[in-house]
Parts: sequence; C-alpha cells; structure tokens
Amino acid sequence: MHLIGYHSDTRPEVANIVIRRSEIGSASNDIGFAKNADGTYTAIISDYDSHQHNGKWMTAVKASYATKRFEKSAQEQGLKFLSREKVNGKMVTKYLKQGV
Repeated sequence: MHLIGYHSDTRPEVANIVIRRSEIGSASNDIGFAKNADGTYTAIISDYDSHQHNGKWMTAVKASYATKRFEKSAQEQGLKFLSREKVNGKMVTKYLKQGV
C-alpha cells in the first residue's frame, strides 16, 4: 500500500506494513516497511522524519515487536501473563500455564 505524505498526498513509496502518520505523533509522513525477497524488512522513512525516527527508534520498534510477538505465542500455548520486572538489568516476564 502507498505511504501518505504530510499534505495527505499519496507518496510513490509502497510498503507491506504501514504506520500511519496519525499514529506516530510528530512525524510528517507515514512510515513503511517493505518486505524483501529474503523475508526481512526495509524501513521506508522520509528524509524529513529520519532525524527523529533513526537507528535508536528502530531498535525500540524491533524490541516492541519482538515482545508482542512473544506474548502472542505464549498466549497461543496456553500461558497467562503474570508480571514483568527488571532483574540484574534484564527484563524478566513471568507466565503461568493455564489450568495448573
């Protein structure tokens, strides 16, 4: 799907996953992720937005995605979320097997 720009214009860039600018906050354009032949994704971020949505931001997006993906997988396996806490500098998530 096409990305949308600041003036609600349709941009030429096409992405498989799109984060609409209304969901990003201060970004002026949509941000997209195009799927490569090897299954990886490439971020599509306008030059204007690249100063704010840089490598540090991308690392946070990847971490958030990994967490959500793990939580979905745990739920599909019948696990129930209990808590999340920092232990020795690392986040530890505790689950309970439902029915136990």
